[in-house]
Amino acid sequence: MMRDAIYDLFDNIQTAANDTLLFYYSGYGIARSRDDMCLSSSDINFDSPKRRGFTFYELASLVQDSNSIRIVEILGCCYSGAAKISKGDEDDAATIATAAIENKS
Repeated sequence: MMRDAIYDLFDNIQTAANDTLLFYYSGYGIARSRDDMCLSSSDINFDSPKRRGFTFYELASLVQDSNSIRIVEILGCCYSGAAKISKGDEDDAATIATAAIENKS
């Protein structure tokens, strides 16, 4: 199941701080409410998306609690812009990403 696979990636005691974790999701995103979105699995129940989906809040919590400090998340889904997922302060993450992009130019 999708839920188990996500937990296996981020909640792994064998993960070291310098391990790079890559989370890539391409699929549907569903709004449960104005402030709560879900990644949707193929067996989603649209009346109860949290049951088989995975909320952005849950994903953010797993990222924050992961042993790794090097995590890349790529979300290709509806509402991905609403995901507030970072290992540290969101402003710090945006500053680092902007600097990396500018250095590539």
